[in-house]
Amino acid sequence: MKAIIGLLLLALAAGDALACSYRYPSVTAAPPLYRRAPDGRELGLIPELAARVQQLSGCQLFSVELPLARRNVEFTQGKLPMILLVIYSPEIVKVAEFVPLARLRLRATVRSNSPQHTADALLADPNTRLGMLRGALFPAEVQQRLAALQASGRVEYSNDRDSLYQKLRRGRLDGILETTSWLNLPKDELGLRYLHFSPPLYLTVGSYLSNRLPQNERSTLRQALQHIGSSGEFTQMVYKHLPLLKGQVQAPVAATQRKP
Repeated sequence: MKAIIGLLLLALAAGDALACSYRYPSVTAAPPLYRRAPDGRELGLIPELAARVQQLSGCQLFSVELPLARRNVEFTQGKLPMILLVIYSPEIVKVAEFVPLARLRLRATVRSNSPQHTADALLADPNTRLGMLRGALFPAEVQQRLAALQASGRVEYSNDRDSLYQKLRRGRLDGILETTSWLNLPKDELGLRYLHFSPPLYLTVGSYLSNRLPQNERSTLRQALQHIGSSGEFTQMVYKHLPLLKGQVQAPVAATQRKP
């Protein structure tokens, strides 16, 4: 009888897990983070993170490819239940819970012949033309600095990271403010290099869980993400897909957020 009851409980648990099914957005033009193999398999940091969350939570997760700007809008409108890899924003936590996974240094990309030696100097130069990815999120310190330097008028936005790099190579841009600073530099003949802020500025990388998710399922997903971050699994995932960042990922610092 006990065996039968045990099997019934397992069946009920499996049914609950199957009922927990959600979409998460991937990204475009960032192969280390997300790409499809010729056979259709999803590869990169985001699919590996999703697979581990699915394994730990029992929820079924399915990807949908969206540009950053549309992704953020659909999430805040309640059309998406989660974002698995994102930079902390005080605006988005008004409608979501943020689960931090790691901290990464914010940086800018310039050509090797750039006269600038820090990201601060790059932003302060009134002749600098900056590129940024549309829909990307910045820490409050960066937003304040851009406003103080009146740098917004020198910013060119794009939905495509590759197009920004092409303009940098051709001299149409002097630098790119890298909001997704976990990406490797593209290899090319120009020898692109990174500039950091002094003192350093950091991005908190983590995941958003919509407040519209059922509380019990949000709690299960939160616990899975917290385990991945605190156990060091996420750090190893980053180093696997982005080996040039070894030694640069720091433990997360809890961000101010609304309580679930």
